[in-house]
Amino acid sequence: MKRNEFKMSVIIACALLLCSAGYGQVTTGSDQAPPKSKTAVTTVALLALNSLQPLVTADEDITADVRTSYKGTRVNNTTVANGLTAREYIWGGTVWKTPEEYENSRKQDKKLPTHKPIEQ
Repeated sequence: MKRNEFKMSVIIACALLLCSAGYGQVTTGSDQAPPKSKTAVTTVALLALNSLQPLVTADEDITADVRTSYKGTRVNNTTVANGLTAREYIWGGTVWKTPEEYENSRKQDKKLPTHKPIEQ
């Protein structure tokens, strides 16, 4: 009897999990619009690759804490000068990077050092 109760509990748990995962955000063929993203990309005219201005003042731009706190900020740049092009950039902590450069640098940061196997 206990075995049947356990099987029934497992079946009910699986059914509940499957039913709760039934609502998604795919709206293909539906009249319902997908939910709006909460991430906003600011359009700015950046001054240089290594400057946070005009997002911060000149005094704040030289402060390490401020520069670090903006890491990961995504902007749409309109300036075509000083090594910048009109495109999307992400602040890497010291310079603006293209999304591709930013992702590559993140992958490099995540690489773990290789260790030699322990000899016995």
